[in-house]
Amino acid sequence: MRTNIPLLRKRMKAKGLNAADCALLMGLSRSAFYRRIHTGGLNFTIEEVHRLADVLELTGNELAEIFMVD
Repeated sequence: MRTNIPLLRKRMKAKGLNAADCALLMGLSRSAFYRRIHTGGLNFTIEEVHRLADVLELTGNELAEIFMVD
């Protein structure tokens, strides 16, 4: 399943966070987070998606719009 990276980045920006901030708050290395982004989000685990949703305070609809892309 792909990730809507532009929408993810928009939500990160709205929260005042960059990729390095998100990685730190999720407990990932910066390089691991960047790899997830550059592969279109294909390598995010379910646990990472949940952690990122918590970090970004995503609603259920936002979560679906970002991570449940065909």
